[in-house]
Amino acid sequence: MKTFAFILLGLSACIASKAATIAPEVAELGFDSRWAGGAIPQDVNLPSWITQIQQDGGVFTDEPRSWSVDAAAPQGTGKIVIGLDRARILSGNLVVTLLFDADENADMAVQLFDSQGRVVVVDLFGNIVDIGRQATTDTFVVPLSKYPSADRLVIRRVQGGLRLHGLVLFPIVAEGPMEQAALKDLARTLGDPLSPENPLVPRIQNLARTSRVAVSPVKPAGVTTSAAKQAYPAAAPTSTPMAAPAEGLLVHLNFDQGNVLDSSGRGNHGQLQVGAALVPSAERGNVLRLRKKTAGLRSDTWDSVIIPSDKMPKLHDDLSLCAWVRYRSISRGFGSQIVWHGDSKPGRDPWVLHLLPSGQAEFRSDRSVTGRPQFTVVKNEISLSPAGTPQPTQQVRVKSPQKLAPDQWYFVVGTMEMMNARTRTMRLYVNGERVNELQTTEPVGYDTAGMWTTIGAVDRGGWQVLDGDIDDVRIYERALQPAEVKALYSQPWK
Repeated sequence: MKTFAFILLGLSACIASKAATIAPEVAELGFDSRWAGGAIPQDVNLPSWITQIQQDGGVFTDEPRSWSVDAAAPQGTGKIVIGLDRARILSGNLVVTLLFDADENADMAVQLFDSQGRVVVVDLFGNIVDIGRQATTDTFVVPLSKYPSADRLVIRRVQGGLRLHGLVLFPIVAEGPMEQAALKDLARTLGDPLSPENPLVPRIQNLARTSRVAVSPVKPAGVTTSAAKQAYPAAAPTSTPMAAPAEGLLVHLNFDQGNVLDSSGRGNHGQLQVGAALVPSAERGNVLRLRKKTAGLRSDTWDSVIIPSDKMPKLHDDLSLCAWVRYRSISRGFGSQIVWHGDSKPGRDPWVLHLLPSGQAEFRSDRSVTGRPQFTVVKNEISLSPAGTPQPTQQVRVKSPQKLAPDQWYFVVGTMEMMNARTRTMRLYVNGERVNELQTTEPVGYDTAGMWTTIGAVDRGGWQVLDGDIDDVRIYERALQPAEVKALYSQPWK
């Protein structure tokens, strides 16, 4: 299934940097059985610029309150048609937010028709379906000003089961030419998931209440917990250990038996590289010890443990990386690795858990750029498609606000959770406490076949090597929840 990227199309002359306002006539539509008669219910107040609302191929229901199309319906069956009086939409552009949920294989498109019933735009965005565990919102701009003959907005189900609980529409009113700063402000306002400052939020919340559906929570781009604002105390085992989570465990290297065998039962055994050693420690039994590198970023000494590519599945959007780490010093330039996944090509590392030169822990994932980049794009990591088109990636990252002190053990966990088909949440934990998180809608859109996992370094172990110790490495094919992270932190040290 295609994924939707938030795109502002054809916004010529729609906003000015200081003149953008929102029209007072906001259309809030919640669907239920009152609409079954084919006409707008008498108790529904709509702005004057909406002339009609019709459906074809679906049904209006009260449990849940929605317009729905069954998954067994023929492909292309089911649409909601919203008639528009273009003379009353001053700017010619609409902002639309949909409240819906859908089956896993569902597709939905947004189209524009003219008064003769002819298709003006086949599909504005390719696909906007956002499959979630709860009802989901999707916000976008419909560039009516680009299509003067269009007077019908059509929300069309392509395939799969679909339930549209409601939608909110409002015109964008502005004067003067569009400026880049204004476009950036609008994109920020209409971002998905919705910012708490977005004026659509109370409307969607009201729709959710009347439709009796749960909405995926609105979250800011980054969250720093109160626990992260203070220096981390030295780690210590808890007095009441909890059971370690076993579901989804792909790799578990605890080094207790003096080897790098995987104790998860999956057979994803590591390979000890030259220069690395398993040594006893006073606190944690046997640990993986890596030594400080020689001068420069690279050397020929391979200090690491490698899990070959044939042992690692493609983990992109649901995973957890866990390890105990104690460093003596950190490599300059790019820092030192804890758990890394990738290949020998520049960039495009699906996931990385490492220490920055500042001493902060960081969880990073190199993601595609399907719209305006939200995070760092490294120029020398931009590749070219066979047609010669630049294909950049961006480094999506969460880091600990405070530094980790040298010569102390810390339990560091990075998780990636697929909230729905578009939104992923990245979280970072230190010593059992969540210290940072953010959300991204970007996928891993590059080939990851043949990539391998390296513990304590990048590539085959030649650089970004940790000068210190690593223990109890766990990789999960799902995102651990906060209580499970605490359970791992509470495990006995020996």
